[in-house]
Amino acid sequence: TSAGPSSIITLSLPSNAIIDLRTFKVHLDVATTSDATSTNAIFGKLPADASSLIQQCEVYAGGIQIAQGFSEFNTVSRIKKLVHSSRDRESSIDQTLSHGIITTDDAVDNVSMIFKPSIGFFAESSTRYLATSLTGDISVRLTLAPNAVLTYKEATVAMPGNFTDAAARAAALNVTYSVSSIHATIATVTLGDFYESMLLERLTQ
Repeated sequence: TSAGPSSIITLSLPSNAIIDLRTFKVHLDVATTSDATSTNAIFGKLPADASSLIQQCEVYAGGIQIAQGFSEFNTVSRIKKLVHSSRDRESSIDQTLSHGIITTDDAVDNVSMIFKPSIGFFAESSTRYLATSLTGDISVRLTLAPNAVLTYKEATVAMPGNFTDAAARAAALNVTYSVSSIHATIATVTLGDFYESMLLERLTQ
């Protein structure tokens, strides 16, 4: 339920159910830290969009990997969002749900956000509804990004401004972030006994 930079989060999806892959969401409380060892305090600022915090996303069915992770999941997610989103949406809906913009105030960030994959197994697979009674239990492994994804705000210095001295640059290296209250949600679907029996009959053929 809590994690930090480069940590791995494992989430288990419902067993013996038909799940709607497009509704998978991860809910997070994310907080940054600050460092006051330099002349001006350095505040950690979260990057735009919750997907920027996810370095890698892997999916397993019955212990077998069915969606291979790649190390720049956050970069590819951000590129796709830039293509399909707009600045108005980022500053309204996305800011409310997934921290769509970088804040510029002299304070640490402490926000609740929702990560919904825009690429990969949950967003681009040909099958939207998956019967986990046939595939085995589905689990998701999310690797959080390192501190390098953070943006930094030096007190009294407007963004995007350079650090005023070497002490400020050194202080930025101590800034980090933490994640808590982690849980996932996904919709399940009931199609009735007739569908189940018809599906099993087809599979046996």
